[in-house]
Amino acid sequence: MVLRKDGAFRDGAWSLIPPRPAWVGNPTSDDFIAYAWHGQGDSSYVVAVNYSDHQAQCYLPIPFVALSGKSFRLVDEMGSETYDRDGNALISPGLYVDLRPWDYNLFRMEKLGPLT
Repeated sequence: MVLRKDGAFRDGAWSLIPPRPAWVGNPTSDDFIAYAWHGQGDSSYVVAVNYSDHQAQCYLPIPFVALSGKSFRLVDEMGSETYDRDGNALISPGLYVDLRPWDYNLFRMEKLGPLT
């Protein structure tokens, strides 16, 4: 798949995602920058980057209302990670991210169906 040809990046809605602390007393959420793109249909992506020289954790509240009541698979287009997640939990508290120094994820979101 060629990402630059995906409509979500060209014509989709872009959102900055404000990272939230993974737990009280952990300030490393400040080390992240994160974005989301939502295109027509099911074309959605989330990018998270740890811009620091140390391991960092955060929650990323995904800003897509269509996540509610559904389950999703997040596939890292730049790596080998794959996660199945509850859409309600992706909205709040958000997607939990734990990245090594200078590491990143570019997740493509695939709708699996309604929550069971």
